[in-house]
Amino acid sequence: MIEVFNQKNLRQMDYDPELWNFLEAAYYRKGDFDTELEAYEMALSFDNNYLVAYKNIETAHFSIFLKTKDRNAFQRALQNFKKAIELNSNYALAYNGLGGASLQAGNLDGTVYCFEKAVEINPDLGNALNNLGLAYLEKSEKSKALLYFTRYKNKYDRFLSPSGKKKLEELIQKCKQE
Repeated sequence: MIEVFNQKNLRQMDYDPELWNFLEAAYYRKGDFDTELEAYEMALSFDNNYLVAYKNIETAHFSIFLKTKDRNAFQRALQNFKKAIELNSNYALAYNGLGGASLQAGNLDGTVYCFEKAVEINPDLGNALNNLGLAYLEKSEKSKALLYFTRYKNKYDRFLSPSGKKKLEELIQKCKQE
């Protein structure tokens, strides 16, 4: 994809933010974070309100933070999660990402709020269901954690790997223990 995009005969599409967003996804898969971020910046330079690019750039910065513990990347992720929510207050994926960032910041109440908001907006968002279960378990609210793990299992069990199923079942059993 990267090679095709960079061919001269396709350069007339340089002004399409969606194409830059697709290009960044290819760089993400290659692990080339610097070029990935440049592609996002290009997408946003053509459309500063391009919601998908904000969501993706925040995820890229957050991935960089998780890998390197670079606080600047963390701050950029927070800014972009918030910008995506500002552009669309019903963007469940942005709330889910902000919940993950809040967890890294040690803000467990903010984490729960964001994951709950994501699930409220999209009740079938599997990652948010699982994350909310984990957040409640972290808060020692096992009955609430069990509720979200069970919802996640009922909806996504058939898509989980054997190790994923085992881990989820262990979490459910942990919730049931006194």
